[in-house]
Amino acid sequence: MERGDRVFPASDLAWDVADALVAWARGQGVEIVPHARVESLVIQGGLLTDLMVLRRSSPIPQRIEARCAILATGGQSYPATGSTGDGYRFAEATGHRIEPLRPSLVRIETHPTFPGAQGLTLKNVQLTLWIDGRKQASEFGEAEFTAKGLAGASVLRLSRQIVAALASGRKAEVVLDLKPALEPVKLETRLLRELATLQRGSCAQLLRTLLPSPLIGAFCAALHLDPAGPASRLQGAKLKQLLSLLKELRFEVTGHGGWEEAIVTAGGVSLKDIDPRTMASRKIENLYFAGEVLDLDANTGGYNLQIACSTGWLAGEAAARRAAGAGSEVVPLVAEPWTFDGAGPGN
Repeated sequence: MERGDRVFPASDLAWDVADALVAWARGQGVEIVPHARVESLVIQGGLLTDLMVLRRSSPIPQRIEARCAILATGGQSYPATGSTGDGYRFAEATGHRIEPLRPSLVRIETHPTFPGAQGLTLKNVQLTLWIDGRKQASEFGEAEFTAKGLAGASVLRLSRQIVAALASGRKAEVVLDLKPALEPVKLETRLLRELATLQRGSCAQLLRTLLPSPLIGAFCAALHLDPAGPASRLQGAKLKQLLSLLKELRFEVTGHGGWEEAIVTAGGVSLKDIDPRTMASRKIENLYFAGEVLDLDANTGGYNLQIACSTGWLAGEAAARRAAGAGSEVVPLVAEPWTFDGAGPGN
């Protein structure tokens, strides 16, 4: 268990989770065919009858009979993992509506930027989102400076709203509070105390008591101060300006990361076309959907994994029941509910 009630494998390797799931599925009798790509779904009389599959060993697509199929191709994010967005093409070709796609849980690009602080991660800071001048949300945690803007856990949690706002032409700003534990009056008292202690010190020396070193140059530039100049220059309006920067460092959001780095995809197969009790298509009755291909996404924190597991369970159970009713032998995808006791799926 990590900060924010986040749970990760002991090794911190995602592949260990994937390997455990694959090994468990094979142990249940599931046949996994690697290096094969579904080219299209064959629909006849309103029912799915076959899949056209292209295998690496042959240039000619192979027709595979299917009593049922579950479309669980993932989204369009992280294409390096194989998420190419094919599922949307299959769904649209079979009459399903696709809600507009956009990257979600992704870094943001801002003005200004602090390239000198690239790679710096701040902990225990407050990030507040404003859209069209109205406060929308606030997150406490980590923020990371990048070459083009901001990243980190707090940014990811706000990015779903940010991306949606930018897509609709609205203005998004984030305000970073570097000292959320100190009210403005207490922070000013601390500043005055530091000034009194560093009467002959430099501006850089004073700022070093308040900020990580990579931010000192940027703050001096914003305050029009010489880092080597006397700290005594931080009086009156300059002192108020410094207080404002520490409590309300403003960034206009100018863009966001793309598909190659987004954690999840927002948008997808319209939920209006899906029966929520079974995840069955309302268009093709023996076709089911699960996971990120659906217009269903959530914030960071394991919720998207929960969506994948829950919809996958529903789709698998419903498809198995239908296939069994059609007279075929069924090997269930999941034999019993998972228990998360730290030992892995199914243990």
